[in-house]
Amino acid sequence: MAYISQDEKKVVASRINPILKKYGLKGTFSVRHNSVLVLTIRSGSIDFIKNHNDMIKNRYDQGGYEVDGSIQVNEYWYTEHFTGVALEALKEIIPAMYTDDYHDNSDISSDYFDVSYYVNVNIGIWNKPYRVI
Repeated sequence: MAYISQDEKKVVASRINPILKKYGLKGTFSVRHNSVLVLTIRSGSIDFIKNHNDMIKNRYDQGGYEVDGSIQVNEYWYTEHFTGVALEALKEIIPAMYTDDYHDNSDISSDYFDVSYYVNVNIGIWNKPYRVI
């Protein structure tokens, strides 16, 4: 059963805060339902929204769907949705979200899911859009 404690959240936060500072980003951490570690990047010098929208304009499979204000980053496919410095930052942030003892013994073919915890990375949230500063 997926579970992440507040102590584990603090360990992850201590690893990610220097990365956020390096890229001029401000973010907050939370634990949802004791099973999901959530990083919400609220503001920063990187324009993730414009970068994402520019990237998907060039992709025929996205159908021109643009986001406005906030994005929930897919931690498995972020390399397909971002470029440049936005991608560089996410390439450092997302792997750092996993603790050293993280495990994923899931077997999707038998509908068996066994992970230490789940990870969400949000760029802004629905009622407080991401701000470029």
